[in-house]
Amino acid sequence: VIGVTDPMKGELPLGFVVLKSGVTRSEEEIVQEVIALVRERIGPVAAFKTSVVVKRLPKTRSGKILRGTMQKIADSAEYKVPATIDDPAILDEIEAAIADAAETQRRWVDENLLSPLGRALRGVARAATPGARNDALFDRLAAIEVRLERIERALAMRDDWF
Repeated sequence: VIGVTDPMKGELPLGFVVLKSGVTRSEEEIVQEVIALVRERIGPVAAFKTSVVVKRLPKTRSGKILRGTMQKIADSAEYKVPATIDDPAILDEIEAAIADAAETQRRWVDENLLSPLGRALRGVARAATPGARNDALFDRLAAIEVRLERIERALAMRDDWF
C-alpha cells in the first residue's frame, strides 16, 4: 500500500495485490474482497477504496519493495530508476496497471453516473417543449434530483484519485 496525492485529503491509500499462481477467481472479485476486508478490519477511517492487481512488485536486489518509486509513478511525478532495482521492466508494468485502473475508474463514472444523468437531462429538455404538461416536467426534474443525489453519494464513496 502506498499513499497517492489527493487534493482534498492529502493522500489516499492505493493497494497493490500480487496473486499467487493458480488463482482462478476474477481480479475484480479479489480487489473488491480486499477493499471490503480492509474496511471491515481497520474501518472506513482507512479510506481504502482502490487496489490494483499486478504480476509482481518492483524490488531491490536485496528484496526491499520500492514504495517511493511506486508512489511517484502513481502521482505522475518524475522519478529515477534506482540503481539497485532488480528488474527495471517491472516499473513499466506498474505504470500500465495504474493506467488500466484509472481507465476502469473513468469508465465506471461515465457508465454509472454521467450517461444516466445525460439521458435524464435530455428527457427534461423534451418535456420542456411548448405545450408540454408541467407535471411531466416536474417528474423529470425530480428524477434528475434523485440521480444527482446518487452521484454525490457514489463519488463520496469512491474518492476518485485518478
